[in-house]
Amino acid sequence: MTARDLRLFLEIDYFPPRAESLDALLVALQTIDLDRLYLKFDRFFPWSFDVTLRDPHAYPEELLNGFAVHAERAGIRILPALSTSFIEEALLRRFSSAGDGDSLSLRGPAVAYCGELWEDLACFFYGSRREILLLEEAAPALQLDWSLEAAREQGILLTRQERKGLQPWIPPNSMECCESITAPAPGTVRSLAPFGDPTSTLPPLPGWLELLSDDYAEKRRELQECYRGFGDGLETAWRNLRLRWEAAVGNQGSRPGDPEEEAIQIRSRAAELAGIGCSFFLPPWFKRQVLSRERAYLAALLHQQAGDYSIIPRLDPMIE
Repeated sequence: MTARDLRLFLEIDYFPPRAESLDALLVALQTIDLDRLYLKFDRFFPWSFDVTLRDPHAYPEELLNGFAVHAERAGIRILPALSTSFIEEALLRRFSSAGDGDSLSLRGPAVAYCGELWEDLACFFYGSRREILLLEEAAPALQLDWSLEAAREQGILLTRQERKGLQPWIPPNSMECCESITAPAPGTVRSLAPFGDPTSTLPPLPGWLELLSDDYAEKRRELQECYRGFGDGLETAWRNLRLRWEAAVGNQGSRPGDPEEEAIQIRSRAAELAGIGCSFFLPPWFKRQVLSRERAYLAALLHQQAGDYSIIPRLDPMIE
């Protein structure tokens, strides 16, 4: 078995990298003898046939075109990937006005819509290659049947892969590297293992961070520490908020923590994390993720300080 058997899957839409990070990732991938590299953009792809599918911060066409050209010159074979959840969301958004009508009457328009979706993805910068990795995230639904029918009509080869069946791959230079993990069976699609502390209250950082060269090592450690600190701070602040709510409603128990001090710390940690994270990820998107969590906590704190105990503080600080 050789490294050439490796088929690597990267979720670009999960913590989308900024342009400089994409370039650094491409340089790192040149040291890995890949059979193929699947990239899943989903909402960060510059969809042209239906712009409502795009995230407000989707990659511009020029950037992805340049990335594809550089990858080809580097001998990296890139193929697109798409998740079934994205397809279903797109169909629900497009045909929601049809309500619960006859599904047979929707099949024609839905298949045609999926055909445009596949064609848009396959033709953008993947040249004449007509192969797409379909990441199945749930049991097949009617929408998936429509999508498969459209792909067949478009002459697109779909490689179907269940998300739960994705095998982890850890870079050879990782401290966690072991032969049983880094030697995949031929044809197996591997996904980079999450980077960072899996016990954090925040989602694990993307695995592609660990592929970047040693030039990024110090900044990467700084990001991980700041990310963990923000997550731990949020978890503590939400727990104290909940305990203060329980004490006020039940008129018993202690009221831990200093709300004003906690708010200052959350603001400070959020600002620090936003600054460091934007060195790696799309700045507008990452700032939105950090600020949404900060504002959710501060809004709940303001209600509590105003004596409004009708709102029960969340135990889970995860706010999307």
